[in-house]
Amino acid sequence: MTEPMTERANAWGLLRKLSAMLLGVLALTACQREEEFDYCKHHYQVHAGHAADIARLHGRLSAEGVLTVQVQLPAAVLGSGSVTGSGPLGQLLENADAVYTLQTDQPCSPASVQVQNAAGESSALVLEYRSECGAGNSIRQVDVTLFEILEALEEVEVQMDTPATSKHFAISRLCKQAIFRLKPH
Repeated sequence: MTEPMTERANAWGLLRKLSAMLLGVLALTACQREEEFDYCKHHYQVHAGHAADIARLHGRLSAEGVLTVQVQLPAAVLGSGSVTGSGPLGQLLENADAVYTLQTDQPCSPASVQVQNAAGESSALVLEYRSECGAGNSIRQVDVTLFEILEALEEVEVQMDTPATSKHFAISRLCKQAIFRLKPH
């Protein structure tokens, strides 16, 4: 009787050792966190899914020095304010600096603005700003200041075209830097 008991005890001991090893492996794998999704680094994976709901800013500087900036704002960020009122939308109409600021070699003229209702598009409002910057003037930097006026705005997709270059990127409240990769390779 001692031999079957010894075999049984050995089997239980082996089973306990295997169970302890299995639990140790499970504990190790459970403690390892999966890499968290980095929205700013992997934004290209989600951009197409929300691109229709974000603001767009398209700037063009012609060789003659005419700067045209078109801003498309989705209804979700506009709220219920009046376009002609003194609220955020009124600020967008009164001053291009509420939308963008420029660092240029030479100053540009104050921007004039035209308002268009974007019927049939995902944008509820289209604003077009126009400034004379002078031939040969270079834009060194564009700062998008829309975030300061429109609290509901989360992201702006920007396209800037000059005679020398074109840049396409997004700016998000969630990211410290511009996002240049908007599509998977």
